[in-house]
Amino acid sequence: MRFGESAPAGLLGIGVDLVEIERFRRLGSSSPFFSRVFGPEELDYCMNCRDPYPHFAAMFAAKEAVVKALSQTVQVPVWRVRIDHGSNGEPEAHVARLDDVTIHVSMTHSSIHGAAIAVATRGPAAMQGHRMVDTMIDELRTALAREVIQ
Repeated sequence: MRFGESAPAGLLGIGVDLVEIERFRRLGSSSPFFSRVFGPEELDYCMNCRDPYPHFAAMFAAKEAVVKALSQTVQVPVWRVRIDHGSNGEPEAHVARLDDVTIHVSMTHSSIHGAAIAVATRGPAAMQGHRMVDTMIDELRTALAREVIQ
């Protein structure tokens, strides 16, 4: 998402991504794609889930959302984005050599899609970015729930 002069101070960008879980399932877990895009900890996290493919889809969506959120500041390949999980299970996005940037990320999945939202901030906008992600992911979860019902 691009902002002109109307962007809040410190807001670098917002990224959203939605991917089909079936695309990951069709690849199969032995596909080299997984080791090219996901780091060892990310692979372990997903493969230790009962059904790893929704988690791969949501994590990939999170990586893509981070790339999009940073696209006006720096070009980052998707494999350089690392998604960890904090002590409460919340996703945390990290990009090497971008220590002055805070990336807020949230992921979700339905039975069909994995989705994520990322907000990149610098300086005092960091707390505002966290609230924006919470609001946006709530709206995305509502939309995905409607998709499954229809």
